[in-house]
Amino acid sequence: MLQAHIFELPEENLCLSFLSNNNTGEDGTVIFRGEKHYVPSRSVSILAGCKNVVYNTKRVFVQHNERSYHTSEVTSKNNQWEMYSEKIPKYRDTKVRMKEPLEQFNQTKDASDYLWYTTSFRLESDDLPFRNDIRPVLQVKSSAHSMMGFANDAFVGCARGSKQVKGFMFEKPVDLKVGVNHVVLLSSTMGMKVKIRRNCGMCLECKMTDYTVLADIQAKKIWLY
Repeated sequence: MLQAHIFELPEENLCLSFLSNNNTGEDGTVIFRGEKHYVPSRSVSILAGCKNVVYNTKRVFVQHNERSYHTSEVTSKNNQWEMYSEKIPKYRDTKVRMKEPLEQFNQTKDASDYLWYTTSFRLESDDLPFRNDIRPVLQVKSSAHSMMGFANDAFVGCARGSKQVKGFMFEKPVDLKVGVNHVVLLSSTMGMKVKIRRNCGMCLECKMTDYTVLADIQAKKIWLY
């Protein structure tokens, strides 16, 4: 039996909930406030803000170590910034090809904070909206720090997460055509904590463009790297 216990102060925008599964043999999935949550048998999940699971009594969580740092006099003086442009990768430029997107850190081995994802697909006229005021939407769920999206060499938008919620949703309207379409994603992570430097790396890149945090989809095409 699945149960929910809610403690909420709406006037202070505070909410804490407990999802319990008293079944001794079967795990369960519950839809709580529009979101699906997996609750193992004989366990209790704690939801911060009545939204994100921060603890489950049947799972083991490992605490991340905080990085310590100090300002270097050598690098803090006379900083010179450089900017360069990089071409959006094409099919012929890729070396790794898989049927599903690969996890970024395992792919780059922390040698780079950036990873290009690209895929292509063919559309017929019946696949596109019949009305001109309706545009297809590119939806991506990511656990990286930020992401930029391109469709047929055109920039479609940027999205990023927050310090409170690690993952984020990317949703942007795109212009697709009859025939072969190319979708490219630039995923980025950053070793430096966001709270240390707010206007650097991927944070600055997202501020220089527009970003929105929204919904989720999975592509079922060949992904290239």
